Amino acid sequence: LLETVINGTFAYLLGLGLYLLYYFEDFLENLYNMDFALLARNIVYYYVVFIVAYGLLTYIVFTIRFIKAKKSIKRYYHNLKKLNAMYRQ
Repeated sequence: LLETVINGTFAYLLGLGLYLLYYFEDFLENLYNMDFALLARNIVYYYVVFIVAYGLLTYIVFTIRFIKAKKSIKRYYHNLKKLNAMYRQ
């Protein structure tokens, strides 16, 4: 989960940087008229929403993968027991 937060933070900062580069001219034009407290609040709000959504999506995907792997391992041990029984005969 910690790795998800770190990767999500990196992805968010990369996306934020690309967004700022794309709208850099507008950003500079409105620089003196901006409410920086509101801007910071919005950046943090969208960061939290992104991290929660990304973490939830990651949790769901890896839970599904874990369940599939667990079934596969059960099948493997079952076949291994059958093979062991065949060798003992």
